[in-house]
Amino acid sequence: MTRAEIDAAVAALAIEDLNYASSSERLGIYRLKPPTKWKRGPLVNLLAYLGRWLLAARAALRGPAWQDLKGTQALAVVWSANQLQSLAPVLSRLPRSGILALHRSVAGPRFPDFAAFAASIPYLPRLLRLRAQAQGYRRLGFEYDLDKYLLTYGYFVTALRVLEHLAPRFVLVANDHTMQTRVFAHAASQLAVPTAYMQHASVTSNFPPLAFDLAFLDGLDAAQKYDQPGSSACRAFLTGIPKADAARGRARDRDTLQRVGVCVNVLDPVDRVVGFIASLRAEAPHLTVILRPHPSDERPWGAAMPETEFSDAKAEPSFAFLDKVDAVITGPSNIVLEAALVGVRSVYVDFGGLGIDHYGFLARGLCQRADSAAEALALLHPARESPAFAGALRAYCATVGTSYDGRSAELVEELLSEESAGGIDLRRWRRVPGFKHLEVHELAE
Repeated sequence: MTRAEIDAAVAALAIEDLNYASSSERLGIYRLKPPTKWKRGPLVNLLAYLGRWLLAARAALRGPAWQDLKGTQALAVVWSANQLQSLAPVLSRLPRSGILALHRSVAGPRFPDFAAFAASIPYLPRLLRLRAQAQGYRRLGFEYDLDKYLLTYGYFVTALRVLEHLAPRFVLVANDHTMQTRVFAHAASQLAVPTAYMQHASVTSNFPPLAFDLAFLDGLDAAQKYDQPGSSACRAFLTGIPKADAARGRARDRDTLQRVGVCVNVLDPVDRVVGFIASLRAEAPHLTVILRPHPSDERPWGAAMPETEFSDAKAEPSFAFLDKVDAVITGPSNIVLEAALVGVRSVYVDFGGLGIDHYGFLARGLCQRADSAAEALALLHPARESPAFAGALRAYCATVGTSYDGRSAELVEELLSEESAGGIDLRRWRRVPGFKHLEVHELAE
């Protein structure tokens, strides 16, 4: 792109939409997770911006360079370990694939953050004008994430440069609502580089429209939630969950209740979780309880429960954790689906008192709700008849019960290869009726 074309593209950037996680009242992240009180206002945000810029400078001097990915055909841009775990089974099957790390937690060639921070500075006056015009919930994003909003400009300009140099055949992402992946996908669209999206976890109806060329969705539940205005340019294929392929082969029923996993995330208050586990141990002293905080949860759980066994979600994959437990107790978490895929029964406990069935697991019957430790144990007892959730499971993982059960990565690889070779062969697919905005296809078997 010429300098004039880049300037025009930057002027047209929808900064708030690209920062969907911070700006969207539908998603409502500030209601679910109150922002850090100290990080508010332009001055504090700009100081945070400078601090992150310095960290980016240090990172730029370490590790392999992004230019090493030259010649990559399938370029995966990855922000977190969870996203990498979701994409890895497909990438391992794709020739000349590569991973561009958007965050220091992901190993490999790193996106040039330092250049993005520098390229954003000239756009500060433009951003401050937008901030002055923001009202209501939208204002919160400018107050608490102004540094991220500012970085959006440079991130876009730098992503254009990276994509022009690497010239991939297509870009693959596993997140649809964080700034970095949204900006990179938008930059790819500006250069007519096809984009494909894969879920890294279950979604809610408050996620943004699918702004990609292709989407490989876990199942019908996700497609229904994405059926919204703005998704009409995307073709969606229900391909199951590639990261669950190996685990599906190890699925088994549990006939004992000796080890119970308690999975928590940042929405779950520490004191309520501690109290619940104390009640659980009082009800069933023989139980081994394993606490598994979400990988983004940095709270001092070890100090709160020093005698509790832990599962480190940053180091231990979820299916490895599920292999060693008989049941799971959890708040709003995708672990419910992963447990169902391998035959581990789960119950939902609303630790945070939010009263929200985020992913529809309760409504569809994938798990049951417990309001006390005693009720949770009763629902998880091996002698209790298992809930009939086969239909619910298929809604979240479309390949269950098909010839591609446990072969989702193979299915996605076939679709990407067909698309790259000239177009997807739709003869083994059927168009799912009833969708108003999204073109959805499922296996015709």
